[in-house]
Amino acid sequence: MALPTSGPIHMGALADNNSSASRQDLVLSTLANQFASGSQVGDVDGNSTANQTADRDALKASPFGLSEFRGSNIPNASFDSVEPQLVDGTDVTSNGYVDGESARIEFERNNTDLGPSFTVGVKAVSNNAILASSTANIGSSTGTQEINFTAPTTAEADDKYYAFVSTGTFENAIGATINHFTALASGVTRLKNAAGSVVEEVFVSQSGETIDNPVVSTSVNTGTQVSKSITGKSATLNGDGGAIAATLVSESNSGNTTYSISNVPGILRFQTSHVGNPSKARNETTSQRDFDVRYAQQIVSLQASDTTVNVSAVDGSNNVTITCTSRGRDGNVTIGHDTNNTPSDKTFTSTVVGVATHYVQEAISQNFTISSAGTYHPKAFHDGDSVAYVGSSIIVAPQLSFSKSGNQTINVNTTQAFTISSLVGNNGSVDISSEDNIGSANNLTSDGSGATMTPGAKNKVYTITFDGSADYSQTLSQTSTLTVNPTVSVSVSPGSGTHYPTTDTHGDSIASGTHGITATTFTFSPTVVGDNVTTYSYSITNFSFTSGNSSTQGNVSGKYTSGGTKATSLTVSGTDSTSATDTFNQTITAVTKAFTGGSLTSVLRVGGTITLSGVGANFIQNMRIQRSDGSSFVNITGITTDISGAVSISALGSMDARDATAREVRLIDTDSSATIVRSLGNAAILAPLPVIDTFSAATGNILGEIDLTINTTNASAASVNQSVGSVSVDDTVAVTGINNNTSVTFTLTASNEESETVTATASATTINPSLTIPNNPSLTSWTKGDTGNFTIEYTKNFDDTVALQMGVGLDTGTGGTVYQSIDVSAQSGTITFDRNQMHGTTFGTVIDFRIGNSTSGKVVRDNTATFSDFSAPGQASNNSSVGASGTSININFTAGSNATKHIVYNVTEGTNSGDIAMPGTSHTFTGLSTGTTYTFRVDSIRVVTTTPNGSSTSTTKTTTGAEFTVATFTWQAVTVYGSSMGSTSGVGFSTVQETAVLGSTSTSRTLYYRSDISTPGSNTVSWKRGIDQGAWAGDGSKYFRIGGSHIGIIDGSGEMDAGQYIANAQAIPISPTSWSATSTGASNIEMSWTDNSGIEDEFIIYRNDSGAADSGDSEAGDVPQNNTAFDDTSLSNNSAPTINGFGGGSSDSVVIGGSSTNRILFNASGIDSYTLRFNTTNHSTAYSSTAISNTTSGISSNSINQLLLHSGVTGGTTYYYQIEAIKGGKTYYYAVYAKNGSTLSTSAATGNANLANVSSTATATQLAVSNTSISGPADYDQTASDGATNTSSNKTFSITNASGNTTVTFAKVSGTTQDTPQFAAVTSGTPSSFVNSGNTITLSASSSVIVRTRFDGNDSLAGNSGVYRITVTNNSISDTVDVEMVTFDEGGP
Repeated sequence: MALPTSGPIHMGALADNNSSASRQDLVLSTLANQFASGSQVGDVDGNSTANQTADRDALKASPFGLSEFRGSNIPNASFDSVEPQLVDGTDVTSNGYVDGESARIEFERNNTDLGPSFTVGVKAVSNNAILASSTANIGSSTGTQEINFTAPTTAEADDKYYAFVSTGTFENAIGATINHFTALASGVTRLKNAAGSVVEEVFVSQSGETIDNPVVSTSVNTGTQVSKSITGKSATLNGDGGAIAATLVSESNSGNTTYSISNVPGILRFQTSHVGNPSKARNETTSQRDFDVRYAQQIVSLQASDTTVNVSAVDGSNNVTITCTSRGRDGNVTIGHDTNNTPSDKTFTSTVVGVATHYVQEAISQNFTISSAGTYHPKAFHDGDSVAYVGSSIIVAPQLSFSKSGNQTINVNTTQAFTISSLVGNNGSVDISSEDNIGSANNLTSDGSGATMTPGAKNKVYTITFDGSADYSQTLSQTSTLTVNPTVSVSVSPGSGTHYPTTDTHGDSIASGTHGITATTFTFSPTVVGDNVTTYSYSITNFSFTSGNSSTQGNVSGKYTSGGTKATSLTVSGTDSTSATDTFNQTITAVTKAFTGGSLTSVLRVGGTITLSGVGANFIQNMRIQRSDGSSFVNITGITTDISGAVSISALGSMDARDATAREVRLIDTDSSATIVRSLGNAAILAPLPVIDTFSAATGNILGEIDLTINTTNASAASVNQSVGSVSVDDTVAVTGINNNTSVTFTLTASNEESETVTATASATTINPSLTIPNNPSLTSWTKGDTGNFTIEYTKNFDDTVALQMGVGLDTGTGGTVYQSIDVSAQSGTITFDRNQMHGTTFGTVIDFRIGNSTSGKVVRDNTATFSDFSAPGQASNNSSVGASGTSININFTAGSNATKHIVYNVTEGTNSGDIAMPGTSHTFTGLSTGTTYTFRVDSIRVVTTTPNGSSTSTTKTTTGAEFTVATFTWQAVTVYGSSMGSTSGVGFSTVQETAVLGSTSTSRTLYYRSDISTPGSNTVSWKRGIDQGAWAGDGSKYFRIGGSHIGIIDGSGEMDAGQYIANAQAIPISPTSWSATSTGASNIEMSWTDNSGIEDEFIIYRNDSGAADSGDSEAGDVPQNNTAFDDTSLSNNSAPTINGFGGGSSDSVVIGGSSTNRILFNASGIDSYTLRFNTTNHSTAYSSTAISNTTSGISSNSINQLLLHSGVTGGTTYYYQIEAIKGGKTYYYAVYAKNGSTLSTSAATGNANLANVSSTATATQLAVSNTSISGPADYDQTASDGATNTSSNKTFSITNASGNTTVTFAKVSGTTQDTPQFAAVTSGTPSSFVNSGNTITLSASSSVIVRTRFDGNDSLAGNSGVYRITVTNNSISDTVDVEMVTFDEGGP
């Protein structure tokens, strides 16, 4: 019935009207929303009309009150008894719907007042929104009605929604609140190791191994898995190990299942049934997963069929077979051989073979042809291998071969080595043997090794044999010959020199007295070595043996009979035609006596010599030179040795006297059998001829002069024509007075005693005078008065002195004005002139030069240079003229160009400086008035001096300057304060600026500075004791107070730099200290510090989040002066940890050491620590208990992924967990500076603090595992007649491992509700305290529970039955018994 419209109203009445099965956890705001959304409501807004929209809005609007529910009514009389069911009629009140199930709502239609269109479905408890519904027209039918609909697909939750029936928005009937379950989907079967890592693909090194303890882990991606079962374990592929199989090790209904896998490799498929609430029949999905056990990729064996073979040239092709066994690869294997055994070198001779050996190994054999000898290493690798597998080495022996020494020839008593080289062959060696066993060697292996043959003195031809052998029956034989010849050497005496025959070409026997030589006797002495020599044979041309003959086996002697080259040799021979020859040819000089050529080169003169030209005498030992005296030849001199070439013989005999008659002169050999003479011609003997050695004429250096030079030999007299006359036979003569440019020829005559004369001529011409000034002067223009030199060049061809002149209007006579004249005598030169000697008033290109005199003539070079008048001086100008003091002014001026002096005029007072000679450019005026401006002018004066012909002359020009003004100094007085102030110096307050600002004003001094030239703070100020007085010295480091508004440092010279003059308002304040954080939050940090300054305007706070802060960092804020606290708000904190998973997955409950332990999977990142809390109520209640207190266990690199263990839990109890993942608060660094004006303190109060920790939470639910089991009786029936009560017998439920409390419920599950169904339960004895169905009886844990049920017979229910279910629960383990209650009419069934 409707709620009362007046009077008291209570929460229970609201629950009853709403058909609530429980009066617990009622929330007024929730009820207000439900009533306003789905019932009739009273006059809530007080306008006297109920059930309006405004009334509903007022009911569900805050604040909420019980009085607003007056007159409301959710039930109605037309229909009720709403029951949610499956389409098959199964009541789901106790367990709810699964996503998308085919459902129906059953309700009782009591009359036809409402309808016939009915809407059924479920509404959300949270906001009464319809989550699923269906509408049907049932016409006029009454009684039990069913309307089908589809259960909603929504988030799983307990007490999610309630069933409703409605004919209009506010005409409803509702059922109890029921749960909703997400339909399981996307089931996952995983195989993991004990550490929880997925290991669905496992590799083994060999077949038959056992994989211990792989864990089958199951989960679903959608929904909540409450149990599972492994429904199949079948092999899909078997390998070398046989039939792969799984043996169960341990199993958990809802957790992990552990197996042992045997007979690997292979693929074993696990199939899983995933079960969700409320039952397997209604909420199941399946999945499967293959456990793939493969061979690890490997080469398990690698070898060659034979490890010692010959090269293919010996053994043929395919001489090596290599076999490898592959495991664990579906791809290619590369197999072959390499010359190294380096695994990382995978480039080698190979072939590629496809393999599929994940489960069944395969042996691969490949043939290879190796043609080169050496050590080879089998190699193999799978594609993807980083290195190759290397097998035992293969020795490939080469084909036996070697090189040997060829045929050799030697002499006896020498040795010859026969060697081998380039030996190829496995364990190859060579033996060398020889005929007559002259040498041998065995087992030769290395290049250059061999045997030395020593035949001694036996000359013959020997055979040398080389026998080679190598492994695998290889042999090779070769031969060479050694020819051993005898040796012969002939010693010749004499061995060197010129050798002569016995006869000259004239037929005369050669003797030393007649030829100067004798015939040479030769002795030939042979030395022969060779045991088998039998024959000697000399071969000599034109030789007369004096001892022995041509076949003598020993020494022979003799002489050659004629000259020439004579072929001479000795040959010896013996066994096997071995032989030796020594050739010793001799050269014999042919001898012919003769004079060859010869003549006299001149007549013979007294005291002279006889000179022969072209004379040669061969082998003539005694000869004479003779001159006929008219009747016979007279010896002049004798020559007793052979001569050749030109010969001079000293005059002897008749050459001492003159003989004018020409007579024959000859040479004669006095020894020859033949007459050997040589006529030299006829000659007289005369006196010596005169000789003019030198006669020359040369032009003199003086005008009109020629110089003669005379030298003679054998002359007795000499003379020269041209009126010169006799001269000495050796003389020098100067002939003068000759006209210029006149040519004269002179003849010299010299004579001897024979009056024989010789003459010579010589000519010369007197100088033709020539003068030039070839070039203009080195300086072609200058100005009057210029100083300095220039040069001009001249030339002349005589040594006479002439004048070189500079002037104006010069001509070749004496005209013009000369300003400088210089005498010159050298024939050429460069003369230096003084340009200052140029004078006059004629200007332009007027300067002439002239050279010469009356004898030589004169030459003029006119208009060679420009002469300019000098300019007036430039105007002088003021150059920073300044006051020198309060009473004086320094005039500084820039000199006028070319000025030689200046005069400064004080125009204001009519005075001047007098002459100021250059380079002076200043003058000081004194006695002036302080702070007064004066007018000045500077005139420029130029004085030019010239020195024509050395005489000085001056000229003056003046330029008037512009006027300008200058003022005397202006002084400013200032009161300066310090700790000590004297008349000439003082000491400041402190080096700390703030201390000076606050310094005492009791000690002061009035100081002065030049205000006209400096401003404190802008320029350096020089402090003075008074006007125009000396400097006042400060201490140079401490600040003074300057007037009332500034501080400054004055150094020992009285100067204050601009930067040392500081306004009090900008002085550096004393730094704050002692920073500390007083409070921190999630986004703010409160801080404080100590204020040490008395002049700050404010404090500036700087912040840095990565390291120590300073004034270069971001400004966090500021506070006014004298404040020492600051709250930095709106700070960004570290990100809260990310919880990637909590619960689910491999979470489970197990018994460890007899204690129930919940294991909850926790996966998070960005985490520093965590806390696990729980309760056993629900997730809406505070998590008041702590399972794991704040810890870092299991966290690595700020991440965690592991099972958290909560031991000691109560079996059968559902635990509601909350995980709090914690991240430490972000660190901020601060620096607090005091600020005065715009000036910060030199340092700061610094420190750092962390924001409050940030955290994330997640929840999970875990049912604690229990060993409890319950066994109840079989289902039974009860019947009752009208008016009678039927009570059952005792029904006993046996419980093992019970703990805590046991609950007993009794509720209808199907059929018709019976009259007063009740039940009673006890742990022992007979139960007697009955309660109505729908209640719960709670008992202490025991090993048994006894239950009785009863109901009343009611005639109105006759023929109807209802099934009621007894449920006994302990530790979440339940067992049920169904009781069918049937009512009979009075007549019985």
